This record gives sequence, C-alpha cells and structure tokens, in this order.
Amino acid sequence: MDQQPPAEMACRTMLKKCYLQRASSSDFLKMLLQLEANARPVALAPLNLTRALLDVGVSGQMVDPRLPIYLEGLLDTNRIDIVHLLVAITQFADPSHLDSTSLDAADTLQSRLLRFITKRIANGTVDSDTVLLTFLSELRPWMSQHPESATLGLLVSTTLSSPATQHAITGVASRKFKASFGRDLTPLISSLSSSNIQLASALSYYQKQYDLQDGDVVDGSLNILNGVDMAALSFQDTVMDNEPVITRAGLYVYLNAMDGTDTPQITDRPLFDDMTVMNFLNARYKGNLPVLVTDLIVAAFDILANAMYRTEPQRTINILRSFLVNKLPAFLGNYTAITFAPLSIETCIGQALLRIDPHAFPSLSQMFDFSSKSSSVSEARQEFLFSCALHRLIPEGSIEVLLGDVPMQSLPASGRYMKADLVSECTSNPAKIEDLIGELENMEGNAGEIAGALFETIGKATKIKVHLTNVPATYMLMCAVENQPVYDEFGSVLLLVSTIKHRFKLQPSDLNGLDPDSFTSRYFRSASESRTIEQLSEHESDLLGGWIRGLFEAEGINDELMSTCKPAEFHLLIATLFDQSIKACQSRILTMETLKGGFE
Repeated sequence: MDQQPPAEMACRTMLKKCYLQRASSSDFLKMLLQLEANARPVALAPLNLTRALLDVGVSGQMVDPRLPIYLEGLLDTNRIDIVHLLVAITQFADPSHLDSTSLDAADTLQSRLLRFITKRIANGTVDSDTVLLTFLSELRPWMSQHPESATLGLLVSTTLSSPATQHAITGVASRKFKASFGRDLTPLISSLSSSNIQLASALSYYQKQYDLQDGDVVDGSLNILNGVDMAALSFQDTVMDNEPVITRAGLYVYLNAMDGTDTPQITDRPLFDDMTVMNFLNARYKGNLPVLVTDLIVAAFDILANAMYRTEPQRTINILRSFLVNKLPAFLGNYTAITFAPLSIETCIGQALLRIDPHAFPSLSQMFDFSSKSSSVSEARQEFLFSCALHRLIPEGSIEVLLGDVPMQSLPASGRYMKADLVSECTSNPAKIEDLIGELENMEGNAGEIAGALFETIGKATKIKVHLTNVPATYMLMCAVENQPVYDEFGSVLLLVSTIKHRFKLQPSDLNGLDPDSFTSRYFRSASESRTIEQLSEHESDLLGGWIRGLFEAEGINDELMSTCKPAEFHLLIATLFDQSIKACQSRILTMETLKGGFE
C-alpha cells in the first residue's frame, strides 16, 4: 500500500482534529489557512480537499453532522465548487455500483449530498456559467445509470430552472453540449413519467425550452408535452381554495396542540393571552358567534372526557377540569362583551350540553355509580353551569333547566371575586394569601381572579412583574449592609423566575415585553454558554479572576469581591467560571481536590 504524501497526511490529520473537536466553520477555515502555509498545493487542491473531507467525515453510511457545515464553509469561500463535490462523490462511490433505491433513500451519503447540492443551487449561490455547464456534464453518467431516481431528477430540474443556468445554456453552451445532454435527459424524463409526472413534465418543459434535443431524434417524438398548452401547467394558480370546514375536531386539536404536550398549554397556564385565542376564533368562524361559543364549550368537555378515557393522572384531570370551570366562563364573558353581537349564551350552552359525551358526564341521577370511570369528572356539567351563573352568563334559575334535574350545589357564599379587592385584602392582611392559595383548587369559577391577584401581590412584594422583566430592580431593592443576604435573596428570586419559565415552558415569543438587553433576557439566552477571555469585558475579566482566586486560593471569598460583583454579573459568569476551572484542572494548574473543594 502506497504511503500518503506528508502534506496529504497533514491535511487529513487537521480534518480529523476538526471533526473530533467539533470545530465551528470559522475555526475550520482558520485551521485550513494555517495548514496552507506548510502544505504542498496539490494536497489542498479543491478536489483533493473535498475527497479528504468525505473520507474523514464518512464511515460506511454514517455521515458526521459537521460534514455539511464544513462543505458550506468551503463553498461560501469559493475554495471548492459543486463540480468538485459531485466529482468527489463519484470517486467516493461509483454511480454504476449504486441502485436508484439507495440513491433516493433519505439516509444514504449520496442522496444527502445530492440534496445538499440541490439546496445550494435553489438558493441561487451558484452563478458561474463554466461551473454550471461542467456540473451538468458531470451529471450525465448519473442520469444514464439512474434514470428512475427522483432525487437525481429533482437535482437536474432545479439546476435547469436556475436563471444562471438559462443564461449559460442559451448564451454559452454549444450545440454539441445540448445534443449530448439531451440524449441522457430523455431516458430520465421517460422513466419518471410513470412515477413522478410533475417532475417529468418540468424536465420535458426545460428540454423543449433549451432545445436539449439530439439532432437525430424526430422533434417531439419523446417529448411527453408535445402539443400541450404550456400555460395549462399553471392551472393550480387559478384553483381557489375551498372554505374551511368547521368540524368538532377543529377546536379540540387546537386546544390540545398549542404547545405539543400531553397537557395543553392553554389549560396548563394560570394566565394566557386571550387576544391570541380570540383572533384565531374570529378567523375560523368569521363572525358566527353562536356556533363559535357552542363549539368551544363542546371542545373543552371533549378534552376533559378524552383525558379521563386515557386514564391521565388526577393532576391532569384537575387542570383540565379547572380550565372548563374557572377559565372558560370568564373567557366567554370577556369575548362576548367585545363583540357587541346579539347572542343567547344560555341557548349555546344548552346546545353544547346536548352534544357532550353522556357516559363521561352523566346526569345527576347517574352520578352515584361510583364504579364508573366518570366519577372524577361527573360533576363537571354542574360546576360549569354554576360558574357561568357566577360570571352572569346565565341566570341562576336556568341551571336546573339546563341540567334537567335539581342541582346539588349552589353559588359560592362569598360571591364573585374581583382581583382589585383581593389585592387590597392581601396587601393589608398577608395571611389572606395562604387562604387564597388554598381556594385555587376550588371548582367555583373564582380561580382566575385569585391567580391574577396572587401574581400582582407577589409582584408588588418582590418587584418582579408577571412578564419577568424586572429582576435587576429586585437587586436594587435588596441592598443591605451584608452582601451574602443580597446574593441569597437574588438567587431565590432567580430560582422562582427560572421555575416559572420551566414549569410553563415559556419561549422568547411568549415574553413579549422582555427587554433584549435586560438581565433576564441575557440570562435565558446565554447564561449556559461559556465565553472566551477575549469575549469578556475588562470589568468581567477582573471579576472572573477575583472569583477564581476566591474559590481556589486560601484567602477565600471576601466581602470586597461580593460588594464589587453584582449578583446579576455573577450569574452571567457562572458558565465561564466553570469552564475555565475545569480547563485549569485538565491542564494540571489545579488539582482535582482543589477543584472539588472550591466548588463545594
């Protein structure tokens, strides 16, 4: 076996190092520049480099995820082009040894790279006439050996549809090139016409447009679009979409799919954006308010019934039941108040109760069958109606008519809560907060006002808003002579904020009022990412050095360090502090015992 030249060995060593260290594209290009100063030009020729990149990054059919990233970097910097990549693929796996099934499979190297090239061309990043014509010439063996491959057909179609290709073929390509390429294109069109008529039609259109015909072929004899009005191919543009069909499943799917978890986001958060849901309902029902209200009530009951049938945990059942009783009536009251449309909520509720599952929500006379699985939700109908009465959607006297029996409960003795009154009571009597927390689980219709009041009360007490934007102000509020209490209090507040974000799976899009430059925004965005020393400001570098000395040197953490470093600054440095400490241990600057002792 011939030994590889030293320069080529150095190139492959560098590539292995990049793959092993998961180097970024920019780091990869920097290492390549350093290598070029010492390597022979032949070792870093575009084709050799591309082939080496494939050799090192591919093991069998396992493709390293870094391979397309490095290829993107090389293509973007014009170190290689798509011709070098296609030739390297051809050398890596001879097309004659492949079958079209493997070429169209999603997980094979060849199909991945062909789709990669297709995407590059579709994005318009290839505009050289010479490159495109050479690329089409290199595609000919693939076309002749795999005429039934849809992946290959898509690549050819994408290339021919490019404006740069049109300029190259009509302005530069010779008649000989057109004839030879057309000779290999015809079998591809013929094979795909039986399996992918749209792709075959597109290829046949480009063959006719660019006159990619062998001169010996009778004009149009193999053109499946001969005699067809080409304008008819765009008939889809004139077909109007049907009106959306409103089905029972529509709102059920919407409520369950708002965050993709088993427990819907819309029911699992104490507060949610009413306007977002209202806008969706307006677009879907186009002002048909009676149907909207009826379907929404039915969907809420369906969600609860299906959760029971799936034997969901009792906690999930309680959350869904609370949404039906505590949230939905309040939402309907707010929604109907801004529509200014005549509407009989009582009629809509009556129609909805006729459509719900009688096995999941039995009548009062059937509620004493404790062997039934419905025992955990059987009172939901009654609770929902009393909550509607509490929110003045229906008169209390209508409950018996809608139930069809004498109700077994009554409106809460305390009546309907108002958030402003509750906040005032909690401010004057903090012990009231604990009582209200206990009432959150009641199925009476007041939980929404209680939750809003608790959030506002806690926000006033800790100076954090519900939208989690005011953590730095909390630090200013907690100024004290001793620094340790400040860190402890700040950590407690940050833990609460992080818990709320994790518990309710809040995304940046959910925090509409979050200032991008605030501590909270920066913490959620990058607190887990370590930064290099060069990325730190001079002040941050001083703080980092102080913490490293305080953790691992005999003097320990002193008051001067804690007084000069705000808790917010400390939490943004934690990832970097850990990273630098572990690297120091790996470099044997710190011993393992010193590292453990410092972190403890």
